[in-house]
Amino acid sequence: MRILLYKKYAYVIFFISILEMLCCNKNECIENNQKMKNNNSVSQDKALFIVRIKDKCGFIDATGKLVIPARFTYVMPFSDGLALVLKAITIGPIIIFPEYSYIDKTGNTFLKPKQKLVNIFTEGLAGFMDNKTKKYGYIDKAGKIVIEAKFDFASSFCDSLARIKVGNYFGYIDKTGKIIIQPQFDWAVDFNDGLAIVNKNGKSGYIDKQGNNVIPFKFDYANKFSDGIARVEYWGKKRKFQFIDKKGNLIFDANYDLVGDFSEGLAVIEVNKKRGYINKQNEVVIEPQFDNAHNFSEGLAKVEVDHKWGYIDKTGKIVISPQFSDAEDFKNGLAKVRVVDKGAGYIDKSGKYVWEPTE
Repeated sequence: MRILLYKKYAYVIFFISILEMLCCNKNECIENNQKMKNNNSVSQDKALFIVRIKDKCGFIDATGKLVIPARFTYVMPFSDGLALVLKAITIGPIIIFPEYSYIDKTGNTFLKPKQKLVNIFTEGLAGFMDNKTKKYGYIDKAGKIVIEAKFDFASSFCDSLARIKVGNYFGYIDKTGKIIIQPQFDWAVDFNDGLAIVNKNGKSGYIDKQGNNVIPFKFDYANKFSDGIARVEYWGKKRKFQFIDKKGNLIFDANYDLVGDFSEGLAVIEVNKKRGYINKQNEVVIEPQFDNAHNFSEGLAKVEVDHKWGYIDKTGKIVISPQFSDAEDFKNGLAKVRVVDKGAGYIDKSGKYVWEPTE
């Protein structure tokens, strides 16, 4: 019996890691960035937020109302209107008898998949791994296998294509399972805004949806396009940062110690271990002054001062004072924050709690 328990525990941990591995760029592909409506009912297009109460997970709405009770062992964010949830019996650190299902935004069970290792739904399909062959395929929202499990790796669908692996190489398929771009890359990233980053022989470049190499393989590192431009790097004696457009043309050299990606017109920079922001003209608009700083989201950015996190606006003004041990970006009007010895809660853009921290 002890062997069985630990085997099941390892199985669930593997399930969690599979989910983390398969999920594509969440900011693009998970539908929890929908515009909120000012009503009291739980509609299918209203954003919901994960909360944890006494080791169980549920969901609140933007007002802090608990709309799906905390009755699940683990949950994933809503995507395509559904959330993947896990119910299990826990005995200390041991998890047994796991049951996976998809729920809708009313909390009702929508689908209990026959497959044991499944991913979130994006663009109508969800990846799964066949427990016997260890190959990956896809199911639809009826639970029907629409793409047979035949790949060594399969990501969520993004921009109508999904990244797959056959042997040692990555390629892309469409929603019928047809290989659109042959596996040929040492590494690849999901499509974003019509382009994908791929790697060959240690160099990164960009391809379009037809597999054309539209920006050559010449970068030591490349990132996705955001606000129409992308950050690329060359690694020599000194790390060199540049920003390029979608034709691969140089926009400007970013001569800073560190540089982030553009979001909402601004990018993080680091100078002498302090962080600030530049605009697309490479002008410093917020002087480096923070111990840490992240991208802007919904008009605010999280920054760290003396080991505490708060938020600034685009003028650099602190609008929510640094007071949290950890913080996340604002999404759908709320940000998840953590307080030592109290747990995680959600605040609105005024800094007011809509959900007090809970463990």
